Amino acid sequence: MRKGRIAPTQAMAKRRDDPQAMLRHVSGRLPLGTTPAERHAGWMALAAVANETPAELWEESISELLFDLGWRDREDPYRAPSPDSPTLDALRLLAGAMRANGRPKGVNTAVAAIARAVIRA
Repeated sequence: MRKGRIAPTQAMAKRRDDPQAMLRHVSGRLPLGTTPAERHAGWMALAAVANETPAELWEESISELLFDLGWRDREDPYRAPSPDSPTLDALRLLAGAMRANGRPKGVNTAVAAIARAVIRA
């Protein structure tokens, strides 16, 4: 991102005339993250979004799912962990975070379909 705008990578620029190839490129890399916590949070983000959870409830749903899996907040073992992950960031962008002042709202059926496709793959 430069100056508040998303710039395409070379891989995306090569696919600019093929929306299906662009979608395969993005979805083939999900969930994002390098640590087990980021990957688990990413899978739970995909699960919450795939379930057509309204965007306003994504964070709460992801935290609850992570807690159910045994993840805890580092400082308080009785508190659910943070839902933040690179995957959640990507899903927010796909849901229009740049247009919606950073906060997508409601159910985005297209992003839910992408999340389901990633889970099925």
